[in-house]
Amino acid sequence: MVSEREKIINLPGVITALICVFAALQCVVQYAPETVSETMYRAFAFIPARLTLLIDPQSLLPAHTTFDYDPQETLEQLKSALGVSRLSVMTLLTYAFLHGSWMHFSINALTLAAFGAPVARRLGDTPFLVFLACGAVVPGRHACLVQQLGRAGDGHMYVQIGRAHV
Repeated sequence: MVSEREKIINLPGVITALICVFAALQCVVQYAPETVSETMYRAFAFIPARLTLLIDPQSLLPAHTTFDYDPQETLEQLKSALGVSRLSVMTLLTYAFLHGSWMHFSINALTLAAFGAPVARRLGDTPFLVFLACGAVVPGRHACLVQQLGRAGDGHMYVQIGRAHV
């Protein structure tokens, strides 16, 4: 009689794969040379001003009205400093793969395993990945709206840290 053995990891494959990808990226960010980490953060981190420069660049100019400046040159300098390109829209998704520390990664991995596993089992792999992507894109877009409303109202720029706006 052959007894069936319990799995060591009793998670859906999509959850295990995501945690492995997140861990691999965290290893690169943590242990690769600092220039690699900086490049990854510059390329994949979500900065609301990048999207604002793509969608409505003129909305960033009113903060500079007290200075003598060339608006077009200022926009070009901002785009260059922030690394704005047409691919900047992808940062609405890619920022979800970055973590600030091993503690941040660990909490996110445990949360994904605990709460993502039942959802992944219920939805299936592809619908779960779409659901997860929406969970990253919607708050990112919300950060852009908060920034735009903040600029129009009180002139301050808001920064997204996780899901909190400061």
